[in-house]
Amino acid sequence: MARNGRVVLVTSAQGGMGRTMAAAALATDLTKFGTVALVSLDNDTSPEGELNARGYLGEMEPVPGGDRSLFRPAAQSWTGVRASELDRCKLHVALPLSSLGRTILRLKATYDFVVVRTPQIRDNQAHNELLNVDVAIVLYRQNAHSHRLASQLVTKFESIQIPMVLPVANFVATASEVTLGCRWTEIAISRFHNQLTAALPTARKLGCNSVDTLYQATTMRFLPYLCYESANVALLLSASDGSKPGASIHTLAMLCALMERKIESE
Repeated sequence: MARNGRVVLVTSAQGGMGRTMAAAALATDLTKFGTVALVSLDNDTSPEGELNARGYLGEMEPVPGGDRSLFRPAAQSWTGVRASELDRCKLHVALPLSSLGRTILRLKATYDFVVVRTPQIRDNQAHNELLNVDVAIVLYRQNAHSHRLASQLVTKFESIQIPMVLPVANFVATASEVTLGCRWTEIAISRFHNQLTAALPTARKLGCNSVDTLYQATTMRFLPYLCYESANVALLLSASDGSKPGASIHTLAMLCALMERKIESE
């Protein structure tokens, strides 16, 4: 029987938001809940694209007996405090087809989850390519320009009725952002209050009973870990330590796994 996998988009309106690290870590954590296909939409449609370049999944290898468009993380990359909890064999990296829409339709029929890492999405991105997305995670930084661009992207996703649109603050990156950290938190919670509120029914299953709690539980603190060829934060860092990005990734994975869909199948 064909599956109707949940499709999770990891994106941003700007470059440098941590899309690749977040998508690789989220796909890794979701293996606790089922089979996962990870797609990275790069200019280079090969396994040597962004994922291999960053080293989060090691030098990926072809899936034994699978088609030539499927790869799996290197065995050497599957190490860390959570490696025994998560199943490397449940995660495949899939090469994209000619369009995002076709790629999603093909993979959601086979996998429980499809995680799509996109380049920054512009206003002219075809709406029909996003219609099968269940969760859109929009990464942003704590500054006015990034807030504004993320807000525009959130509005776009809501206009095509993606069921869960979740703005997620990524690493603090500049001295001014550190200095104004608490103030930026207040601004972000105010700006994205409606989206955080809409996610609360699912978040309450995880013990996040307020917008503030959900914001803190999903905010990624990647600054000390963000470097190319760094380890996969879902495996390396504890999912129970709220000061580490492993915790925010695990929260996002559980939100994706537990959210109720309006229509499970057509």
